[in-house]
Amino acid sequence: MEKRILIEQNGKYGFTDEYGAIIIPCIWKDANNFAEGLAAVQNDDEEWGYIDESGNLIIPCQYGSAGYFNEGIANVINKDYFSYYIDKENNYIALTVYNKERIAAIYRSITLAKEAKFEEALNCIRDIAYNYHPEDISPLERALYYAQESLNYTELVKLLKSYYFYFKSLDGQGSSWACVQLGLFYEKGLGVEPNIKDAFEYYNEAAILGDEEGKKYLDKLIEKYPDLKDKSSYYNFEDEDWG
Repeated sequence: MEKRILIEQNGKYGFTDEYGAIIIPCIWKDANNFAEGLAAVQNDDEEWGYIDESGNLIIPCQYGSAGYFNEGIANVINKDYFSYYIDKENNYIALTVYNKERIAAIYRSITLAKEAKFEEALNCIRDIAYNYHPEDISPLERALYYAQESLNYTELVKLLKSYYFYFKSLDGQGSSWACVQLGLFYEKGLGVEPNIKDAFEYYNEAAILGDEEGKKYLDKLIEKYPDLKDKSSYYNFEDEDWG
């Protein structure tokens, strides 16, 4: 992209190109220079957001403060003075302690998943997991979410199972999000043979872990197959053999 130069006119800020032509009108109360294609801008209500190099508002003005993007993330402060990090799609990265290497690895795993580089994304996720921190789960799940758009279902089931079993080995519980996704795949036969038993067990585990979406799918499956409720440990019934 062409260079953008921050200017001020009549107390408002905008940007010109390198030749002095105004590209982004001076409509902002305050603004920062561009970094990685985005610039923080402040509206008249003193709320910060981000625009792209054409002046489009990419991240809504909603923050009390907004930093520069670096390696795909930026530090922001909300109106309650809580500091955290976001990516370029305004997704919340819940890291209370900033670890540049870990965040860079998380962002890299998301990028690799978007590019359908299955083995590289999986290895990156495993590397992050070795330095596991509970607050890393959300961005890791986002990497898997992007993978759904580019991988075939057979490979995605493998990736989800690797994710599920790795975290289960760490805390004995696994990931409720992965349980829900695997439940859907087994129920609908995406990448695997349809298997109501496996779908039920994944939904049931997600519900036990407190996942509202897992409980919703468990209830829907029980509506279709009422006898399953007697097998659901979530509903405090004794498990029975499937026979």
